[in-house]
Amino acid sequence: MVYNGVAIPAGTAVAGGHWAPSPVAVTASAITGALNGGTAQVSLRFTSELGNPQVSDVFIDPHRSG
Repeated sequence: MVYNGVAIPAGTAVAGGHWAPSPVAVTASAITGALNGGTAQVSLRFTSELGNPQVSDVFIDPHRSG
């Protein structure tokens, strides 16, 4: 997650030899939202440490709590 130009690690997913969903990545966006009147604009940056994995879809649940 990138917030105000600062990259904040949100998790790691291991790419395999076939398509599979990654585990849920929990971000600190609730904290940034609470500090900014309930909303926060964030960016997601995906980086690879090994190989050439591809990101197919990203789902963000705005109502997730806890």
